[in-house]
Amino acid sequence: MPPVAFTGPGLPGEIRVNVRPQLLSVTVNTFTVYTFDCTGKLLGAVQEGHHYRRGLDNRMLVSRPEPPGGVRWRRRVTLSPDEARTLIEDIYAFIRQLMEAVHQRRVTLLAPETLPLTKWEEITTALRRTAAWDFDRLAADAARFQEVYAPISILPPDQYRTLVLQATLGCHWNRCTFCHFYRDRPFVIRTPEEFQAHIRAVKEYFGETLALRNALFLGDANALVIPQERLLPLFALVNKEFVFRPEGLRGSALREWKALHPLHFRGIYSFLDAFTGLKKTVADYAALREQHLRRVYIGLETGADELLRWLCKPETAAQVQEVVQRLKAAGVNVGIIVMLGLGGRQFAPVHVHETVAVLNRLPLERGDLIYYSPFVELPDTDYASRARAEGIEPLLPAEMAAQRAAIEAGLRFSGPNAPQRAVYDIREFVYY
Repeated sequence: MPPVAFTGPGLPGEIRVNVRPQLLSVTVNTFTVYTFDCTGKLLGAVQEGHHYRRGLDNRMLVSRPEPPGGVRWRRRVTLSPDEARTLIEDIYAFIRQLMEAVHQRRVTLLAPETLPLTKWEEITTALRRTAAWDFDRLAADAARFQEVYAPISILPPDQYRTLVLQATLGCHWNRCTFCHFYRDRPFVIRTPEEFQAHIRAVKEYFGETLALRNALFLGDANALVIPQERLLPLFALVNKEFVFRPEGLRGSALREWKALHPLHFRGIYSFLDAFTGLKKTVADYAALREQHLRRVYIGLETGADELLRWLCKPETAAQVQEVVQRLKAAGVNVGIIVMLGLGGRQFAPVHVHETVAVLNRLPLERGDLIYYSPFVELPDTDYASRARAEGIEPLLPAEMAAQRAAIEAGLRFSGPNAPQRAVYDIREFVYY
């Protein structure tokens, strides 16, 4: 159904309501937008240039405008619980007001000029379902979410809306000086029985909102570290529980297949460490591809081996190259993550030079990704204490942007077959 626009007494101007199979969006005077899933849970909002995103753990992340000068032009913060409660309660109070106005027909249609009774009922039903939520109900839902999942610490940007399945918990290495994501939990590989129970709990939690997610992400930090003989049965469980879209379908054939399989997924995605990735052969990766593994994300961080050692990352640039070659030979795409500003001014020249050299040696192409991740130095990490002790000077945001430009200038990828490049800012992540 196309959006329906109306106004009415007590409403703050022109309201546009768009009811889709899995989403409800409400726009107020063009610049304010609220988005909800099909059950009525708030997903995000835009108000006065501020962009809000609500996580399933009920955290509310806001991006606020800032002057130009960095890799990104916005400042991101997590609202306090009291700030989040106030914002959420105000949004749902407005939805309840709007629902009553529509239900009682105290509105004047702007477009379309007439609306069948069934469409009025569809809009009223969607608004009533949404209006039944409030902050406390969202908090209770977040508690259910946290019973199903260990904390989802980070995902690649193109995977923020995937369905996460935690085959492992934590990180098997967990000693990189700059990383804090998994310090709160030991590394565990789930048994097939545990993983099966987790999958069923995930499906029960998401229910009809599963249709909002079009891919699966196998977590936590590096699920592919699982030995192949233990990993294949876990992939088999995933393939038993979910339907994956066949590759190569186009046009009418794809439309017909989608009509028969309304709930389906593009494939399986995961992180991978190069030093453990070497334990799998091309044939191993090809077997995983047959089970719908489509892309893995590798934290190269830098092409400079001396900086990798300084970071306590137990791999070399040559090992990254070897793993990428095996994956590409097996038909699996990759996402390569480069950290901007890593090692500060002292390591900047070698970081840029060696990173360019490594990236140019990788067999990257269309379907692969290069992510530039602005380094965020956190005070409770080993990196922070070591950097202070050794006088490492951090790069300013503008210097990180210049570092990215310098790396880009040295790359030899071009044309329609080049890998896509994008920013990966860890401060933007919330699983929603």
